[in-house]
Amino acid sequence: MEVQSTKNIRDIANILKELFPTKLFKDVKQNKGGLWKSALLAATATLWMICGESTIVIAFQTAFDILLAALPGLEKTTATYQGFTGQLAKYQSQLMQVIIPHLRKLTKSKLEKSSATSATNWRIGKWIVIAADGSRESVARNKDLQRAFAPSKRKRKKRSRRWCKQHVANKKKKQTKKDREKKAQTPLIWLTLFWHVGTGLPWDWRFGPSDSSERAHATDMAKNLPDDALLVADAGFIGYEFWKSLNGNNVKFLVRVGGNVRLLTELGYVKERKGTVYLWPDYVASRSLPPLVLRLIKVTNGSSRTIYLVTNTKVCDLSESEAGEIYRRRWGIEVFFRTFKQTFDKGKLKCTGSRNVALELEWSLIGLWVMCLYGKEEIGKSYEISRLSPAKAIRAFTKTCREYRSDPKDASSCLTNLLANSLTDDYVRRGEKTNREYPRKSKRSPTGEPQVKKATKKLKKYANTLKNTDKKHLTA
Repeated sequence: MEVQSTKNIRDIANILKELFPTKLFKDVKQNKGGLWKSALLAATATLWMICGESTIVIAFQTAFDILLAALPGLEKTTATYQGFTGQLAKYQSQLMQVIIPHLRKLTKSKLEKSSATSATNWRIGKWIVIAADGSRESVARNKDLQRAFAPSKRKRKKRSRRWCKQHVANKKKKQTKKDREKKAQTPLIWLTLFWHVGTGLPWDWRFGPSDSSERAHATDMAKNLPDDALLVADAGFIGYEFWKSLNGNNVKFLVRVGGNVRLLTELGYVKERKGTVYLWPDYVASRSLPPLVLRLIKVTNGSSRTIYLVTNTKVCDLSESEAGEIYRRRWGIEVFFRTFKQTFDKGKLKCTGSRNVALELEWSLIGLWVMCLYGKEEIGKSYEISRLSPAKAIRAFTKTCREYRSDPKDASSCLTNLLANSLTDDYVRRGEKTNREYPRKSKRSPTGEPQVKKATKKLKKYANTLKNTDKKHLTA
């Protein structure tokens, strides 16, 4: 039955046409004569994630019905879930290569400056600040997903007899070998995200099995960062090889360090200034590889606790106060993960096949990106874009999708006005926002202070020899 054009339909159609113009996909190679065109696949996949239906198949059916109403004249008038996911998986990598850069450009054009405050959202100081972090996504437990996303089997380290006795004594009930193996083979997806700090929206992502390396994911994504980007990360993104690869790609970084990092001072490898430190592990020095020259910054957060950061930038490019402010705003990526997993209900993905669950994950990120982008655009006309409530923006899109057959009851119920009113509460919290439910999560040990030691005479001599050798190679 043909659906009459309504205000809700027109709002959805305008957004889809701006997001996925046909010319965007001119370089995507598809089979001639196919009815699932790239723009149609992308529009369907986005609505598939944002329409808010309870099951994945019903969500597809609703999304396709909305498209038929929003884009009349489509060649394709019938579709199945299996056919859609098959075509989407076939062209997924090509679609992501064009859609993610397009969304970045759209984000910059819409949110670079707030209309209300004239504040610059794209940069912090001179930097395009990108935060990095990782999180695990739960999936169903079946053989297909276990093969794709369960950690690879590794030999367990032998423990001392004394440790084993203490460990068993501390346990109320000893797990059987079968229980341990079952828990070890739990399929989880490791998601590593690059997140634009200024706008509060995604930048790029990689995913893999639960034992994937977030540093390997970050190294791969860092190759495509702009020249004036600053990568900010927590204490998990450390290591000589990782930082050296960032230096090799000319990527500037600001990373928190703790007790698991040993730094040297007064090595004499370069002309030293205030805060100059070196990362030069023993295994690196034994291979005659040069030390990494860094700058150690100490900042104090609101609870008067000192946080230690290292960076490969100069003081004139990044002051201590700027570094502290940037690292404080990095916390927004943690909030974004909470929004994605709890508010958007993607803590456990619904698809039960390894191919489809990967599609669900990526298009869920696209869907949340789109909803928050248009929400921030409307909010930015009167307030700072940080005032957006993602929960209200999601409800606004869900309501519009579910009521696409009818016009809004009044002007305040249309999508634009719903997004414009998607503001966070402005009350001041009086108590702590803590979870009172059991079981309580075990508290992590504090990050601590890095081990900063003066270089020994032996190390200084070896560093000087290494520096002179490098100079000879350069002048030869």
